[in-house]
Amino acid sequence: MVREADKFKIGLFVIVSIAFFIAIVVWLGASKFLKPYNYYVTYFDESISGLDIGSPVSFRGVPVGSVSEILIAPDGTLLEVRMKIDVAQKIPDNYYAMLELKGITGQRSININRIDREELLEPPTLTFEPPLPYIKSYPSGSVQLDVALNRIYQLVLDIDTKSISDGIVQVLGSVDTLLQNSQMNDILV
Repeated sequence: MVREADKFKIGLFVIVSIAFFIAIVVWLGASKFLKPYNYYVTYFDESISGLDIGSPVSFRGVPVGSVSEILIAPDGTLLEVRMKIDVAQKIPDNYYAMLELKGITGQRSININRIDREELLEPPTLTFEPPLPYIKSYPSGSVQLDVALNRIYQLVLDIDTKSISDGIVQVLGSVDTLLQNSQMNDILV
């Protein structure tokens, strides 16, 4: 038969075990919130549809933080994105923030990467002082594709098709005249 003292010890053990389990869960969960971060800001001059608070921020593909706030910039035209990035991660000056699609869901993330080559597309010009350390942004792949397609379209429009077609008509007329020549018929036969 179980004595009163044994019931008390078992009850005390269960309560201490549950309290210890809850403390471990809180400690593990709180370590994520107590982790030190540096805060940065970037500005986009394009739609950031699909980018949400909590969206991942990666450095050359490695997760280093998340989006902490999305605002309209003080100039009223750019979109301000504030990010919290792991304090151990340093962001060099020649690195840019760029929007990237995550699969086919339309969700977006920010990837910080180096751009060494001379690019034709410039980051947005700021007419105000950023409130946090600033990471320049670079247009996303879809914006770059749109710009490239517009350039190709403009090149096609700039082609002088009238001169080309007039030249072809002239060459075909000369060939026709040459073929109708009686000496040419003797040569061909």
